[in-house]
Amino acid sequence: MDELGHRKRLRDKFYCTGLISLLEYERLELLLTYCIPRKDCKGMAKQLLKKFHSITGVFEASETALLSVEGVGIECVKFLKFLKALYLCEFSKSHTLYSLEPSEIVAFLRAKCDFSKENFYMLMLGSNNALLNMVEITSEFKESVALDIKHLLKEALLYESYSVVIAHNHLIEPTPSGEDVEFTKKFSKQLELVGIQLIDHIVFTREGFYSFKRAGFE
Repeated sequence: MDELGHRKRLRDKFYCTGLISLLEYERLELLLTYCIPRKDCKGMAKQLLKKFHSITGVFEASETALLSVEGVGIECVKFLKFLKALYLCEFSKSHTLYSLEPSEIVAFLRAKCDFSKENFYMLMLGSNNALLNMVEITSEFKESVALDIKHLLKEALLYESYSVVIAHNHLIEPTPSGEDVEFTKKFSKQLELVGIQLIDHIVFTREGFYSFKRAGFE
């Protein structure tokens, strides 16, 4: 009964005052109550945030990673993946990147980027350039992001991507490093093997950006 009462209080708090009144763990806890019956979701929400750093991180986490958190079952994973897919489907209706101009893409990403650390993004596009899904990887360190090409290819194929745009932020200058260049070449070749086009790789800061496409990368 106590758990049911707690859930009702949490839902009433949101209904009366909105998300702004909820702490981050309470927002995730409230979400979990809709897919996990009769269990305390507060501890689980805190564990998920500790492991994945943010609610966005929870949505971006793989099935295997989510299931490694105590109390998270396959039905919970399905629920989270459904919500993410539903959001992106609706979001893409009003976010079609018709021109694929680097400046347009950078403006979109700057609005969500945490510039205190390096972040990597892969935008998966349909044949009409509608955004099908987006992978976001945040660095555990300040100035580098660990990337797994196999994982990125799997995501691109999962959403039947026609093409992809990759991007990441730098903390100071948008000049690509030697590692950035080598990764772009390698990833482009791997995408080509599965019939997906790499449209561009963009390196951006708060003020500027570098586009591999504009620089003549093929």
